[in-house]
Amino acid sequence: MSEVIAEPSQEVIDNWKKQYQNVYKIDLAGMTFLYRGLMRVEYRSLTRTIQPNPMGNPADEALQIEEKMVGMGTLYPKIDDGNMPATLTGVITRLAELIMEASGYDIEAEPEML
Repeated sequence: MSEVIAEPSQEVIDNWKKQYQNVYKIDLAGMTFLYRGLMRVEYRSLTRTIQPNPMGNPADEALQIEEKMVGMGTLYPKIDDGNMPATLTGVITRLAELIMEASGYDIEAEPEML
């Protein structure tokens, strides 16, 4: 991901906000990323595309989910199968975590006893 791509205009960001409700920005490893949360139907769709590992390694399936989630939830720069291998692995993992949080998987939320 060494190619520098101009950040999206405010108009593009506003359109994404209308389409996806919330858009987030973070700087990781010296790069700026814009991302969004996933809806349940999107998450179910991407999990159906996971290829089972014939050796039964669940970590491989988890990495596939992580990568597909990042591909779907990252708005800028677009991350796909073509440029993901050249992206730092920690960036992909952190983006996956952030996308999950933006999707409502906030593990830090504590229920309140009534």
